[in-house]
Amino acid sequence: MLAMPPVPLGNNIPPQESAAGAVGSADSAAVANHSHPTISWRTNVTLDGSGMSAVNFGRTFAAKPPVFLTAINPAGRPVMLEIVSYIESPPGTYTGVNIRGYRSQLLPALSGILLLGPLLTALGNFDIFGGSAASVEVCLIALVPS
Repeated sequence: MLAMPPVPLGNNIPPQESAAGAVGSADSAAVANHSHPTISWRTNVTLDGSGMSAVNFGRTFAAKPPVFLTAINPAGRPVMLEIVSYIESPPGTYTGVNIRGYRSQLLPALSGILLLGPLLTALGNFDIFGGSAASVEVCLIALVPS
């Protein structure tokens, strides 16, 4: 039986993860302690006193990454989270996001309002998510867009 020639070891950074696997075609092998760049970045942050946080990614993204926000065990009323803006430096290179949290609040006291007009005005001006989400811990995951 013929001996197979040794496969040369690659000396390059391995390709990053992909959403769908692919069969390789290069005649080289990776060194055993190699690591693949990740397509995601994640962290936990705590919102400041105004319910906001500027989050710098631990890596850059060449396209606007989808970002997923989840409140971690918010005590009290439910919390809504949003991305206020993306941080770019230089323009077109995404390095972070500014996020804001809002806490839901109870309906205002409506006792003593007997007329329909004042009742509708009181409810019409009410913002269900007008409460502060200060000090809420948020899990943030950013992904390379596919």
